[in-house]
Amino acid sequence: MKKTIICLAAAGALVLAACGDDDDPTEDALSSVCDAEEKVLESLAGLASLDPVESTGEDLQQGVDDLQSSVDDLVAARGDLVEQDVDNVKSTFDSLKSALGDLGDVPLSELEDSASATIDASIAGFQAAYEEAYANSSCGTDSE
Repeated sequence: MKKTIICLAAAGALVLAACGDDDDPTEDALSSVCDAEEKVLESLAGLASLDPVESTGEDLQQGVDDLQSSVDDLVAARGDLVEQDVDNVKSTFDSLKSALGDLGDVPLSELEDSASATIDASIAGFQAAYEEAYANSSCGTDSE
């Protein structure tokens, strides 16, 4: 059991190491996730440090309860991060749709420069929001 807990703590340390300081709009949400991950690691360390001779079943149950609370906090923090990313992507997509308006059959080459610039900015805004959400997810292949 102690070996499993140590392995879990090591894996958690790797996850925590991925949480860095970023100056993007999701910094607060990401900080909450990192704080919650740190609490999970602390709870795991507490479980790993239980002395099998001196500790009681109540001590073990308290350690498990602490870990459950930490995991619940981590799940909530991850949900907040995902929700913020989804809201940002939706908002920028709505801006993109609004910028496109009803172009109909108008050739893009005939758009006024200001309309073209607005559309370009809206596309770039959506792309940035999507890439940020993707970077904050665990489905990306690059690790930070």
